[in-house]
Amino acid sequence: MEPESSSVRIPPFLSDTPMQGDPSCDWADFLSPQLRRFPRAYYKVTMRNRLGHGIEGCVARVKFDDDNSSFALKIFFNTVPDGDRANSWWPLEREARNVAVLEKIQAGIRQSSPKPIHVPAKRTTRLDCLRCLYAFSADGRRSRDFDALPDDSKVAVSDSDTRLRKCFGWTRVQGADFMRMNNIIKVDEYARRKGEGCASYLESDAQYYAIVYEYVPEAKLEFDPVQSQLDFFYRIGFHPCQGMHKVNWQGPGILLDFGDYNSPVDPWFKARCAYHKHTTAEYIIDRTKALEESSAEWDRINNLRHQGIGPTEEEKRKREKEKAQSNTARFVEYGYDEHQRYLSYFELTNEEILERKLELDPLSQIRINGVEPETVIRAWKTYKNQKKKYLAAFGPKTEIKEV
Repeated sequence: MEPESSSVRIPPFLSDTPMQGDPSCDWADFLSPQLRRFPRAYYKVTMRNRLGHGIEGCVARVKFDDDNSSFALKIFFNTVPDGDRANSWWPLEREARNVAVLEKIQAGIRQSSPKPIHVPAKRTTRLDCLRCLYAFSADGRRSRDFDALPDDSKVAVSDSDTRLRKCFGWTRVQGADFMRMNNIIKVDEYARRKGEGCASYLESDAQYYAIVYEYVPEAKLEFDPVQSQLDFFYRIGFHPCQGMHKVNWQGPGILLDFGDYNSPVDPWFKARCAYHKHTTAEYIIDRTKALEESSAEWDRINNLRHQGIGPTEEEKRKREKEKAQSNTARFVEYGYDEHQRYLSYFELTNEEILERKLELDPLSQIRINGVEPETVIRAWKTYKNQKKKYLAAFGPKTEIKEV
């Protein structure tokens, strides 16, 4: 393994600052998260055993230097995005930004202790999710915007709520040190030919980005710790970006893969799903049972429909409520859309959009400039331009769409 060199350019979502002490928790840094570097600049890495792989990368249990402590090293297959690089799915980018934000949240909780941090109890839009996240920033902890909310409209988050997997920063590794990983990597040739995301073999002469994590020993999952972790991600404003799988969890209830979530400070956050109820522990631990119950409910509804029996009044009210929540999320997301694509969809003017947002927003009286669209979009534009400059060194496929 080679020592880090400050002369080597790194992506804008990584920082060359060693991960020592708490990170900056200013809201501006939440909007432009950077994962700090693994603090050991010169070391030898020894691979102990292979833990697994997915389409994003592979994970090995390792030790550094003569320290016998075990770490989990996640090696990412792609140094740059595939295809239309600047606008393509880039697992390293998503996970590094997520972990950087989570590090700030945990620091904010520690710095606020023993006083808990209050967040809105319900979230239906990106704006709500950003409000939740803002509460953990240094700015949010000074203003304490949600402390005065009624007890049934707020939730307290403290240091004892859940234990996240520790991250020790990013690093670069040589493929030659991990060639044994290729023995377990399975490449989906069909997906590769179609240009879809898939695993790839490590090359001995290549260098890869990796994130150093705490090694979590295998243990049985338990309902309460898993639910506590899921509740925590919901309260901080994160949203699952893909189906959550049991293999990405370790006992008693620790999420291993932070790439399973999206953060509301990211442009690719699925705002239309922000109003959905968060995933339950039952779905993680016993998905078969959860799917069977869901399927049984669909069968019941379809059978009634075939018999000419329509939904009950309660079901109608539930559907109308879900429709209203979905439209609210879309109305609010319109403000965060850089290209104003939703205007023609709703056939509404800017003034009508604003009026509808305020009408459907129970927290409209709490105005936080840092989470308003103009502030967030400005941060996205700055980040995208930094990303454009970084990727320009890798060839013509790195053209980024103008913002």
